[in-house]
Amino acid sequence: MNDHFRPTGREIIPDQAIAHDLKGVNLKNKQFERLVAKKKRFTDCDFSYSQFDSAYLHKCIFDSCKFVGCRFTNSNLRGSKFEGCVFDYAEFSQTQVEPEILDTGCPGQENLQQKFARTLRVNFHQIGNSVAANKAIKIELEAGRVHLYKAWRSREAYYRKHYPGVTRIKAFLEWLDFVLLDAFWGNGESFIKLLRT
Repeated sequence: MNDHFRPTGREIIPDQAIAHDLKGVNLKNKQFERLVAKKKRFTDCDFSYSQFDSAYLHKCIFDSCKFVGCRFTNSNLRGSKFEGCVFDYAEFSQTQVEPEILDTGCPGQENLQQKFARTLRVNFHQIGNSVAANKAIKIELEAGRVHLYKAWRSREAYYRKHYPGVTRIKAFLEWLDFVLLDAFWGNGESFIKLLRT
C-alpha cells in the first residue's frame, strides 16, 4: 500500500509573525497556523497549495503573489490589498476579507471566476456581509452565463476537449435555461425583471 503514496512535504508553521517585507519567497505547501503580519508587503511570493488557519494579516499588500489552491479558514485579512495575484482554485471560509478582492483577484477563465466568486459568496454569508455576498453572486452569475455559452459555442481548445458531442448539447440546454431564467426574473437578482414578469 505504501507504494501508492508519498509524503507531500507540507510544513506546519504555528504561531509565527512576519518580521519584515518579503519579495520572491517560495512559501508553497505550508500550513500556517495563527500567522500574524501587520502592514507588511509581499511581492512575487508563491503561497500555492498552502493553508491559512486563524491567520491575522492586517493591512498587508500582496503584489503579484500566487495563491493557487490555497485555503483561508477563520482568518482575518481586513484592510489587506491584493494586486495582480492569482487565486485559481482558492477557497475562503469564515474569513474577513475586503470585497475589493472580487475586483482585483478574479481568475481569467470564466469557470474559475465562477468558483472564486462562489466561495467568496458563501464566505461573505458566513460572516454576515450581505452587501459583499450580493456583489459576489452577480459576478458568479455573469461568469456562469459566459462559461455555459462558451461550453456549447466556443471553438477554444479547452471547451472542445471538455464539452464534446452530447455534453455540448447538454451545455446548450443549461445555457438556455440560464438565459430564460435571467430574462424572466434575473436569476433572483433583479427586482425589476421579476416585477415585469
